[in-house]
Amino acid sequence: MKTVSAASLGSICVDFEDSNRHAAFFDFVPKVFGQNADFLRWYQAGGWDSRYRSFALLTEAGEIVANVSVTQMNLVLEGEPLRGFQFGAVGTVPAWRDQGLQRRLLDEVIEVLEPQADLLLLFANDRVVDFYPRFGFQRQSEQVFGDDHAIVPGPKVAPLELGSPESQALLRRLCRSARPVTGRFGAYDYGSVLFWHVLSYFARDVFYFPEHDAVIVARRRERTLTLFDILSTEAFDLAPLLAGIVDEPIERLEFEFAPERWWPSAVPVRPYTDSPLFVRSSRSMPIEPFKFPTLAHT
Repeated sequence: MKTVSAASLGSICVDFEDSNRHAAFFDFVPKVFGQNADFLRWYQAGGWDSRYRSFALLTEAGEIVANVSVTQMNLVLEGEPLRGFQFGAVGTVPAWRDQGLQRRLLDEVIEVLEPQADLLLLFANDRVVDFYPRFGFQRQSEQVFGDDHAIVPGPKVAPLELGSPESQALLRRLCRSARPVTGRFGAYDYGSVLFWHVLSYFARDVFYFPEHDAVIVARRRERTLTLFDILSTEAFDLAPLLAGIVDEPIERLEFEFAPERWWPSAVPVRPYTDSPLFVRSSRSMPIEPFKFPTLAHT
């Protein structure tokens, strides 16, 4: 382990205009999150925009050894629009751990951002659930929603070809204009975050319906169809469209957002435990069960 103090490292904030620093960030990411954490495709698709910043500690040689990335978010909480910041890519290069670098960095970032925000949030992993409460974050309980609903396959709707500039432009337009998918606790205009997910993990699961000028992100697993997001300016009857997404009969729907606006009969079916939510805010969280949209996670 390196025996340097936190005080010997410099602090920087890298935004989308600091292109000379981007390579150091891309070099940092796989050291902490593994080789599969590839930000380059997202970056090449314009994912790093003015709302994404990297707060980092670096050596004199310019190596980033600890990082907290921050995405400015347009949030909605119980129907009220809020300004927020979501933390992501929080980590330290293994050789530099156990020296208090993240404590220093998080203290600095919170001090900068909290005066500008109604709410700070992040999604953690189970190994660090005891870490974030030290910084005033409170763990929140989320629910996956579901409903028994049979679907017989109909004429197939082809998924968007996400590598094409036309499809990417369509997605950007809908992300900018879409209403929040839930009013309990959600977000809107989070195209940069959504692009990371769909380019990395949902390449064959994004479907466009021109009659509604809407996108549905959904994936079938066995007899269940899980809906992850809906991008639309107006509500419409969702049920008739789902037959074009599935290629085998479906018996059940699940939602990784609170679907009170889209499927009112859905109910909480189990806790969402993949990545625990932590919130720092003086505002009260919803009394009713909620799920922050998974595709708005950083």
